Amino acid sequence: MTNKKFSQYKSFKSERSNGINIELTQTQYDYLYEVVMFAYEMEVPEQKEWDMQTFDNMLHNVTNGQSTILSNNVRGVL
Repeated sequence: MTNKKFSQYKSFKSERSNGINIELTQTQYDYLYEVVMFAYEMEVPEQKEWDMQTFDNMLHNVTNGQSTILSNNVRGVL
């Protein structure tokens, strides 16, 4: 008999996508936020013929950044 909970979890886990996580200082995040918002205002995605849904999703992810404890690998920490 197989464990139904485990097989459901395994199936869910295998459907998740890999991504990229970056660590930024607060100032670096503020700069990134400004750059992304400026690109949006200047219609860079349209000019570059980028997929607008992908850019909007990135914009959403940047604007919903969360505070974290930085590792020792982050440059620019004072």
